[in-house]
Amino acid sequence: MSHQPLPADLAELTALRFFAALIVLVYHYAQAWVPGLADASGIVSKGYLGVDFFFVLSGFILTHVYLPAHRAGTFHVLDFIWARFARVYPLHLVTMIFAILLLTIAFRLGQFAQDPVYLRVILANAALVHAWGVTDHFSLNEPSWSISAEWAAYLLFPIFLTATRVGDKRPLAFLAGAVGVLFAAWQGAELMFAKPLTQLAFDGGALRILPCFLVGCALYTVARQVALPRETAQIGLVLAALAVLVLMQVLAFDLLIILAIAAMIFFASQCARAGAGSQPNGLAARPLVYLGEISFAIYMVHRLVEHALKEVVSPLMGFNPDGSILMMTAAFVLTLILSALLYHLVERPARTLMRRAPPSQWMHRANPHGL
Repeated sequence: MSHQPLPADLAELTALRFFAALIVLVYHYAQAWVPGLADASGIVSKGYLGVDFFFVLSGFILTHVYLPAHRAGTFHVLDFIWARFARVYPLHLVTMIFAILLLTIAFRLGQFAQDPVYLRVILANAALVHAWGVTDHFSLNEPSWSISAEWAAYLLFPIFLTATRVGDKRPLAFLAGAVGVLFAAWQGAELMFAKPLTQLAFDGGALRILPCFLVGCALYTVARQVALPRETAQIGLVLAALAVLVLMQVLAFDLLIILAIAAMIFFASQCARAGAGSQPNGLAARPLVYLGEISFAIYMVHRLVEHALKEVVSPLMGFNPDGSILMMTAAFVLTLILSALLYHLVERPARTLMRRAPPSQWMHRANPHGL
């Protein structure tokens, strides 16, 4: 196998993020406004697996970015944690505050029997531990449970990197072992929680992410050592994407769909390698990449838009939104607009500002002579 490096910019994978966020959005919006849509489409009813796409992709991308530094001995754990904190927390904080205000207004309007905002919930969300089994329900900005799960994976990432350096010597065996861990985790979830692994969220989302994250790490060790021709990579990507959609439509076993998602990530990375330096097209086209860039904001804001329309705007206007495709469409458009605004006004500037001063610089300033 070839050791040609993957390009730093994996635009195709960035674009795929949008489609993963979109399927989660449709899954939730269909539940809110057009429940029959999930009954008619397996793709919609399996939309929760978009979250598992992000979990696998997260392991893949972070390994891609940080494995070389780990090998070179220049990986700084605190700098990594700070970089991930800068990536997720500013938007999490803003959407959490908005959720507190929104849910408080909805409670005052009589939309909830009990106030959903109280100190324990706020503290758990603020500390990013609300997917670690410390709460018994979804709280505040509901999709943020997956950010709490990601935070658990970030804290454990140095261990994943060490395992990946060992597995990198035999990537196919490493990937097979990671898939085995994924299947074992499925059995463990059934025993511990009496529910499928892919249904864990606030109650065990921190456990749900770990095997998917490991699959992503292992998948990278294979992808970095393979160089497929461009046409082969493109055909593979199309077939993998079709496999994902078909398996979702026929309500196949969730883990089979996750494996098809992993194949899609692999072929997308190969497309990025084969197309490096050429004119961006297909998934690498700038509009799709931009939508991928704002996908985190789409994911984080879409349920807030839903709550605002269903529990505040509709009661004030005396309008019943149930069964309304129009409301679902309006929510989608509003979500895209708000996501773009949050990306440019909160997410990107806050991340840029915070990353200018990583912990290694703080410590150097405090002890410039290394004493």
